[in-house]
Amino acid sequence: MAAFTEMQRDISAAANNLLRFETKALLDADITEPDGTLAYVYGDATAALNTVYQSTGGTWAEATWYFDAVAGVVQPMLDEMQQLADEAETAADTMERITAAVGRAAIYGVLDPPAAEQFAYNTFELDFTERYYRNGLERYADLREPDNITPIVPGFTFTRNSLAWHIVNGDRAQVSTNIMRISDAGFLIERQAFQSVGYSTDVENLPSTNASFADGPLDPYGITSTRVTAASTGATTLQINGTGTASGNGDTAWFLVKKGNGATIGNRFALNNSTTGQPLLNIGLNYDTGQITYYVGTKGARAVPLSNGWWRVELTPPSGVSANDGLRAFVGFVGLSATAGDNFLISHAQIESTGNATSPIVTTNGAAFDRKAEVARFTLPATGDFTLVAEAQFRDRIGRQVVASVDDGASLNRLTVLRDATGAIVLELIDNGNASSFTIAAHKAGERQCRIAMAAHEGSVRVSVDGGPASGPLLARPSGLNRVMLGQDFNGGHLDGEVRRIMVQNSAASDADLQKYAALQQPRALADAPLTAHPLQGRFNPNTSNTPTGPTGRQAVVVYGELPCSLLIAENRGISALLVNPDGSTVWRDTTHQGRWCDVDPLTGYSLIGAADLRTIRWVDRQWRVQHQWSLPGGVTGDIYGLRTNGTKMVVNTIIGGGASGETWIFDLDANGVPTGAGTAFADFTGAGMIARSMLIDGSYLWIAKMTGANPQGCVGQVQRHPLAGGPADQTYYGHYPNDLDKAPNGEIVWADEHLDRIRGVMPATGTVRTIMAGLEVCANYEPPVGHISSNVLARRVAGSIIEAAAVEYRGLPGLYAPNGVTVISQGLYAITDTDNSRVIVARETDTWEPEIVAVVGLLNEPTKARVLPA
Repeated sequence: MAAFTEMQRDISAAANNLLRFETKALLDADITEPDGTLAYVYGDATAALNTVYQSTGGTWAEATWYFDAVAGVVQPMLDEMQQLADEAETAADTMERITAAVGRAAIYGVLDPPAAEQFAYNTFELDFTERYYRNGLERYADLREPDNITPIVPGFTFTRNSLAWHIVNGDRAQVSTNIMRISDAGFLIERQAFQSVGYSTDVENLPSTNASFADGPLDPYGITSTRVTAASTGATTLQINGTGTASGNGDTAWFLVKKGNGATIGNRFALNNSTTGQPLLNIGLNYDTGQITYYVGTKGARAVPLSNGWWRVELTPPSGVSANDGLRAFVGFVGLSATAGDNFLISHAQIESTGNATSPIVTTNGAAFDRKAEVARFTLPATGDFTLVAEAQFRDRIGRQVVASVDDGASLNRLTVLRDATGAIVLELIDNGNASSFTIAAHKAGERQCRIAMAAHEGSVRVSVDGGPASGPLLARPSGLNRVMLGQDFNGGHLDGEVRRIMVQNSAASDADLQKYAALQQPRALADAPLTAHPLQGRFNPNTSNTPTGPTGRQAVVVYGELPCSLLIAENRGISALLVNPDGSTVWRDTTHQGRWCDVDPLTGYSLIGAADLRTIRWVDRQWRVQHQWSLPGGVTGDIYGLRTNGTKMVVNTIIGGGASGETWIFDLDANGVPTGAGTAFADFTGAGMIARSMLIDGSYLWIAKMTGANPQGCVGQVQRHPLAGGPADQTYYGHYPNDLDKAPNGEIVWADEHLDRIRGVMPATGTVRTIMAGLEVCANYEPPVGHISSNVLARRVAGSIIEAAAVEYRGLPGLYAPNGVTVISQGLYAITDTDNSRVIVARETDTWEPEIVAVVGLLNEPTKARVLPA
């Protein structure tokens, strides 16, 4: 209203030549004006403002007629302006929602803009890997808890009437009753398990004979194991019990174990029926070859090799067990006379009534524990044809694996897609009580991930698996989606793995579209990439994942062009680290604390992830199994602020007190590439202001990019070369907040000049510095001849001069903007973390400084580093 009255007053004054008085007192003092004179007060108390006065008989009175007259003209104008503003805001919001939904269409192979927009309006999507829900243009994020899902997903319910445990990236956490287990791998669903006991820190609480306990190395989940040692010469055993809950033949006891210092077949594993006293199975395992020797029984044992010498040993007796029998399992030097000091490693010990070994169930003091069945449902009250896309990740288990099941509200009309015990993808249909089964594809059991797209027509059901040819039976299908079950059917069958994403379309897709929907997407050419960037700057919007609820949220990472290699990418915000393969698939994501520091071990190819505030570094393989974990020694102060390795040495930098000072340490590495010993402080770069943004070991030298120290060009930051053995810098070069370092095959040292939006390099032998690629602007007086480059265009060099290039765009993807990292892939080809453009680019250098973009990984959240993984 204040804006309106101010506008009204100004319009009135301009149109009618109103007199102006600073105060009401000055207005009242002027008694000489002719009758009918209009005036207003502009600087007095509020009561006197915004009022038009009229002179009559030497006094002033409010001219209400005037206010009404002006309001009759101005108010409709203002109302119309407000309406236009509201419409513009609504249109902008709608466009943003359309853009987000269109971006999601690329996950299912829909790239044509009109088709992608139609897809956006007509689909329902529940993506657990991205914590993303969308129903048409309505979208939300952070689907971690049922409380976040239930209000927005129609009819969503989840039950598991027991506690459960979730192991993510080596970290274990207890999950409360009826709380879903969601991670970057998806929504974990497992079978019901009874009377299960054990897990690393609880192993020592199991009944034992002649055993002592100590912490051992990490198991394949990244959890500390237990070393069980024979306290004296004689038999040494651990015992676990499942009392009176066996379901019958097919129950399983299993152990996660590793060879200690004993003979290759020193361990024995046994399972007895404690009700009848009958020995069921007794085996020995050759830890070196995996060969099983039976001492009791002839079949029912399995040894599954895991990483780093670990084995999962499963005992499933084919006979000798009745319902409600008790089971008793033993592991150790069972029936053998072990020498005092003989030991083995164990992380899990568990009995469960499933016939399959599922995930560990953490218990307290070895007490038995049940994990109840998990049931997730939602409703889509639709009739007629529909399309259902379900993506799942299977575990290395046998048996029936249900992905999804739907019905139309009638118990006699159901449709289920699953993987059977042979590994084939099967469609099961119940039509008015008549059951039919149709094998779709022989999906390989070793391939854990699978995407199934199903179109339900009135007279047929068509299915594509992983983008293969669509096929299906000529059978009636349930008339519409009334209920959808995830990872379970209506007869109690379960998935043993993760549901990754579900997409529903309110029409039956064609066979061609089914193949598109089911395919795990391949990289797309830049010319075919949808324009998801900002229309002016051509930059990706940051892909935030730290908004817990609301209309915005994390979207899937997109890949344009042809990646020449796998990239390990670290982010300052968001998921922290991910690996992207040349086919565009994201292998794993790591939610480490402040995980912006990463590198690749050149000896093993493992990814190194530094968790800054946890002061730890993890070595992980491409299946995201933790191979090693190492913490900073006690003598090192501060949080991790950088790490680099060359296979024989590792340099680690820390930050102290929020950036007031830092330390640099050099560690020798053992045969596994893991630091050993207390390390050596690099005295020449330790103390106040010594904050290294990146380090690089180059033979007998250590290169350091630091963000402190003024330089002659008026910018901040230096790149220095120090002797690795210690000593002051023998070469110094300048930048503006230089960041990250790498070495090209020709010996050139390159770095990301963050605040200059450039990639620069120096030949140490000659000291020649050059710009390799440039971005949005160039620091004045930095590299003559120089001009200041306007924003939103690309700096370009022509005949030795810097000019403004006409808005260079690659489908909306321009030059560099605050790059934080650079890695040399090959001579002239670089992987660049283009931080403020929310992307990583692979680009070739050109004579014009203009990057020739080969591939783009977009929709990241403040990427900081990109490292190349070996093929």
